[in-house]
Amino acid sequence: MAVIALDSSFKTCSVAVRTPAGRDVSFCETPEGGSGADVLVRLIRSALDEAGIDGRGLETIVVTDGPGTFTGQRAAISAAQGLKLASNATAFQIGSLEATALTALAHRLLGDLGAAPFAIVVDARRSGAYVQSFDEAAQPRSECWLLGVEDVPDWLGGHGGTVLTPDTKWLTGIAGPDAAQLYVRALREPAISAKALLDAPARRSLAPVDKLRPHYFRKPDAAPARKVARAGQ
Repeated sequence: MAVIALDSSFKTCSVAVRTPAGRDVSFCETPEGGSGADVLVRLIRSALDEAGIDGRGLETIVVTDGPGTFTGQRAAISAAQGLKLASNATAFQIGSLEATALTALAHRLLGDLGAAPFAIVVDARRSGAYVQSFDEAAQPRSECWLLGVEDVPDWLGGHGGTVLTPDTKWLTGIAGPDAAQLYVRALREPAISAKALLDAPARRSLAPVDKLRPHYFRKPDAAPARKVARAGQ
């Protein structure tokens, strides 16, 4: 079965392809000054070419749907929807924090923690944080929430002492006195590896999606420009 997985929720664009023979090909890149959408499209082409697969021959597509940056979410969903239309593949969506948890498990980022529940906390900017908790097999124990940073310490108090975050200094700063009770581990980049998502539909019993849509936890920073009537109209 030809499978492609893609993500551009946060800083790094990641694409992975599995060939019908079971060979995995993966690419990731962090855009610098350019468009993340352009980088993602280039990585998709590179992964398909390396795997020797025509995009029209894809059978399964897996894409993250957020939370994340507004443009990053739209880029991944748009690319996945285009591939779906070209191939008529079965498509699946998965949350980006759940994808991060699967990456942590697959890449052994949990290290010496052993079999224990953990939480993921990500800076959402504008005094907010994305949070979600998981069991030892990276199965969700809670929904993904957008909290105000002032609410994070109370939330962490009910979701275990092991926390993964891309920014340990930021997390310990907002956790305050409660930080001493937490075992905080830094997520290495890339936080999400598309390769860890290739098996997600079966492992997570994901439901197929006909129309792929990003999951926005709040409105974008900038509103679309209004249409301005021309003079004389």
